[in-house]
Order: sequence, then structure tokens, then C-alpha cells
Amino acid sequence: MSIYSSPEFEEIWAEIKLTLDWHRDFSLFFVLGQNTLSSTALRQRLQDYLRAITSPLNWIHPASPVDINQQLADRLFARPGPPVWLELGDQDSRGKWDRARQQALGLLNRRRSTLETAMRGPLFIQLPEDFAAHIVTWAPDLWSIRQQVIELPAVRPVNAMDHQPNLADHRDHHAHDPEKIHALRLKVEQLKNHHKASDNKPYKSRQLAIALSELGQALIKIQDLTEARQRINECLALFRDLQTTSGDSPQVLRDLSVALEKLGYVEQQSGRLDAARGVYEESLSLCRQLHAALGDSPRVLRDLSVSLNNLGDVEQQSGRLEAARAAYEESLGLRRKLHAALGDSPEVLRDLSVSLNNLGDVERQSGRLDAARAAYEESLGLRRQLQAALGDSPQVLRDLSVALNKLGDVERQSGRLEAARGAYEESLSLRRKLHAALEDSPQVLRDLSVALNKLGDVERQSGRLDAARATYNESLELRRQLQAALGDSPQVLRDLSVALNNLGDVERQSGRLDAARAAYNESLELRRQLQTALGGSPQVLRDLSVALNKLGDVERQSGQMEAAKAAYAEALELARRFNQLLDDSPNTMALNTESLKQKLARIA
Repeated sequence: MSIYSSPEFEEIWAEIKLTLDWHRDFSLFFVLGQNTLSSTALRQRLQDYLRAITSPLNWIHPASPVDINQQLADRLFARPGPPVWLELGDQDSRGKWDRARQQALGLLNRRRSTLETAMRGPLFIQLPEDFAAHIVTWAPDLWSIRQQVIELPAVRPVNAMDHQPNLADHRDHHAHDPEKIHALRLKVEQLKNHHKASDNKPYKSRQLAIALSELGQALIKIQDLTEARQRINECLALFRDLQTTSGDSPQVLRDLSVALEKLGYVEQQSGRLDAARGVYEESLSLCRQLHAALGDSPRVLRDLSVSLNNLGDVEQQSGRLEAARAAYEESLGLRRKLHAALGDSPEVLRDLSVSLNNLGDVERQSGRLDAARAAYEESLGLRRQLQAALGDSPQVLRDLSVALNKLGDVERQSGRLEAARGAYEESLSLRRKLHAALEDSPQVLRDLSVALNKLGDVERQSGRLDAARATYNESLELRRQLQAALGDSPQVLRDLSVALNNLGDVERQSGRLDAARAAYNESLELRRQLQTALGGSPQVLRDLSVALNKLGDVERQSGQMEAAKAAYAEALELARRFNQLLDDSPNTMALNTESLKQKLARIA
């Protein structure tokens, strides 16, 4: 992807961004410019900005003049909600595009009131520069409500020889601001050109690899996993080349290990657990190699503990609890060692609390609730200590809310519902505070929906069904918003199916069986979609079995015995396959096949 820039372009974007920041409802922009490269750069900048606030960009670009009206009918008027970029900038010698543009503007002009009332964001209409004089004639109503007319400058590719790269400007690993993503794209483009000009010298290769890694990390933050994988793989290829040419120096090995960790995270978030495990194991091997060579330096020990946690995460997600526990316990031992050596620095305390949470998770999943509670309480104490020392930064508040949710989970599983409610309500309060401060970033919205689901669970378990329904509905709306913005990634689809199951549970418990069936059916459809995409991974098998079991329950309760029987039978087969994949340790994830057999027997 080529990135283009100029001082004039940056001034134009700054003005557009200011308008968008103030107007979150309908607004109209005409984009005029012959240079399609500049319009592409503007559309990319707009897409990054919208994605960071979880709003998708509906890019309508007809392939030929005859397609315009159908595209408008299908993609604008049929679903007029999200922001739209309407690309009508093509030219031809016979004037066909000009006639089609005239008809399109006339149609949009007649439907002005629909656009103003139904759209929940901006409409950008891209036209050739020499078409500007015709807009007021063919679309006078639209012209009268325009927010801005954007005359794009002729822009040039950034020449890396003009600007020396400065990687220190872009080392914020928590970046999800669209401006930072654009800056990172620009930096990568600069460094690629500079890399070629320097005949691929090793130090230039490393600079480019670092920039690609940082861009990949920023893309992960906005859940653009496809481009993140592409960028991190580019980075990884450069680091492997450096290993071939420079040998196994400590810097080369560490760079390679960090890049592998990022790729593993992308694979894990994409539901590709076997691929993630392979990448994490390679990263861990490199960390152990560094540990053997360099000894117990703080950096080496921390890197090793991070790598162990990553491997533990994918083992836990795969239902291999003993392997997960071994990795987490080794990591926790390293972090206690670092704590003893370095004292109560914020990084040391936070790392220790993360390891305690990880171990608590695997203990809770194994049914060892007292051990889980002890780990969670120690972690929560550390996070309250960090809040007292550092104040209410977003990271501190999010970490505190995570610890409260985990403590709430073990209290609820122990039947201590009031203690669970107290923890969940405090967590939800923190996440609403973060939402108010940070607005609609994907992470903030997902965190808020998780907190709502947890509070809904304890409300439903306490018999407060109206309160549970309200929280579940709010969570479901957030997850639909995330799907609209981020598309059908495995994480998004699974989150949405969980929210639908929660709503179905409270509807069934309330006796509203048709509403429950609708929610369960939609959830089941999403889980079949995930099975098609991801195959028979443990998580997919378990989720699909759970969804079928729930649907079977509501069908049986409705008297639809054949439908219930089919659902239970398929759920039982999937449950057997899932349980065979687990290790021999106690595991609360294991599915109750005896219960499914009994349900089938009762129907027979």
C-alpha cells in the first residue's frame, strides 16, 4: 500500500477531522480531485479514523457507469446507516461517466431527506475536479446542506531520502489512534524506500522490521487482524533474513522472539490455536536459548515469563489444563523472583498480578476454587496498590476492572452471589468511566459488554430477570456495533453468539419461548459459521455443542420433540468429540454427556 502526503493534504485532513469530531450525525462532503492517489490516501485516513471509533466505512465504487443506480439502491438506500464514501471519479472519452454522475446526483438530491434522517455519519461524494460547476445545477438541495468541499492537492509519494526515519516517534505499543496508524504506515513506506536505497543493509532491515512490527501492533488494537498478520509476517521475514546473515546474536534472537509472539497473538485471536501454539513454542525456545546464554538478567527473565504466559494461554484455550498450569506456574516463579530483586516498581507489580490471574484462571477451570480465589485476591491487592501509586490512568482502571471480574467469577461459581455482584458492579462502574473518557474504541466497547454480561449472569442467577434482560440487551447492542465496525472475525462472532445465548437464557427462564428460540437460533448460526471457518478446534466443538443443547431445551419446553431430539443428538456427538481432546485433569470445561443422554432418553 503506497502512502501519500503533503502539507496541504495534512491541513485538509485536520479540517475534516475537526468537523467529524463535532458532527457524529449526518454530514455531507464533496471530494474534488483528478489525482486518484490523493483520494485513496484520504479514504484510507478516513477509514482508520472511523475504525478507531468502531464505525465501518461503506465504500461504494461502481465498476461501470451502468452500475451506479443499482449500487446506490443496494448499498446506500437499502441500509443507510454507516458512513459512506461514494466514488464517482472515473472518466471516459464518451461521456458515459458524466451522464451517470448527473443521474446519480439527481437521485441523491431527490432523496435528501432520507439521507439526513437515516444516515448516522458522513457521506463523502468523490467527483472529478472539472465536475464541480455542475453540482449546484444537478443537486441544488445537496449543495445547500454541504458541510465542506474538499479540493484535493496533487500529492507525491513520500521520498525516504528527504526524511530520515525516526523510529522513536512511534514506539507506543498501545496505539490505536488513527493518526498514529497513519503515521506508522507513512513510516513503513519511508523505510521501505530507504531500505532499497541502502542496498538492504542490516541496520536498515532492522529499522524497517521494527516499524512493521509496530504497525502490526497498532492494527491489532483496532482488530484489523488480516493486515496485522500481513505486516507482522513481513517483519518476521526480515528478522529471519537477519538471523541468516548475522547469526544468533542476542539482539537478533530477541527481535525474532518478539515478532513470533505478535504473530502468535494474531493467530490465537483468529481462532487458529494450533498455528498459535507452534509460533509461541518457537518464541519460547528462543527465550530459553537467550536465558542459557545471558543468565538471570531482569530483561531475560521477563521475556521468558511473557513467552510462558503466551503458551499457557493457548494451552488453556485448548482445554489442556495441566500444560497450561505448568507454563503459568513457571512464569509466576520468574515474576516472584523479579519482584524480590527489583521491588515494587509498577511494571513488576503489574506483571506479577497478570501471572496470578492466569494461574487463578486455570485453578478455577479445574474446580479448585479456594486456590483460584487466593490468586485473584492477591492480584486484586496488587492492582489496588498500583491505583494508589499511579492514579486513575486508563490502563490502571482497566486492569483493576479485570481483577474484579475474575474475583466475581470465582465468587459466583462458589454460590456467593452478593460478593460476586459487588465485584461486578465495581468493575462495570470502572468500564463506564473508561467508555466516557475513551469513547467507542473496540477494546472499550468489548470490555463494557463483558462487564454487562457478567452482571447480567449474577442478576439472572439471583432471579432478577428484568435486570438481567436489561444488561444483556445493552451488551448485545454493543456487540452488534462491534460486528458492524470490525466485520466477521472469529472473536467478534463468538462474542456475539455468547451475548445471544445469554439473552436466550433469560427469555427462556421468563417463559418467553419464541424470543428464546430466535436468540438461540441466531447464536447457533454464528457458531456454524465459525465451524466452517475454523474447523473442529476444541473451542468450536464446545461452543457448538452448548448452542445445540440450549436450542434443544427450548424446543423440548415448547413441545417440539423431534426438533429437540435432533439438537440433543448433535450436541451429544460434539460433546464426546470435545471431551476426547481434553487432558485427564479435572476440567470444568468438560461437557456433561450423561445429561444429554438423559434428555434424549426422556424424549424417547
